[in-house]
Amino acid sequence: MRGGIILRAQRVDAVRPRPLKLIVRCLMRFTLTQRVLICLAFGLLASCGVLSFDHSAKVSKALLYDANGKPDDAAFTAAMNARFPPGAKSTDVQGFIVSIGGSCSQNTPTQMYCHVSSKRANRGT
Repeated sequence: MRGGIILRAQRVDAVRPRPLKLIVRCLMRFTLTQRVLICLAFGLLASCGVLSFDHSAKVSKALLYDANGKPDDAAFTAAMNARFPPGAKSTDVQGFIVSIGGSCSQNTPTQMYCHVSSKRANRGT
């Protein structure tokens, strides 16, 4: 070749900027005050999820107990049937009852009686 310029072909993915570089480039277009305000806004948005309160205990208590604080049998039966459908192992049911402070006894080979005191089951709320 005579005095020509040699150009090398680059891979397409090598030219594509990385996401962090894109963010930095975008932020550099703003003044320092604007960058600080943008970072604070994103920080506040991110903290909303961290600082939110977990109301699941109150919701479950409202669903499973009536206004007087007594257990709603239909709700408890539906919840247990949903968690342990027909054909579930009796050891799974017994393990769950024991984990919430109850006890189970085998009445007959096909029947098991379980009891959970509402005071023990509610101790976390």
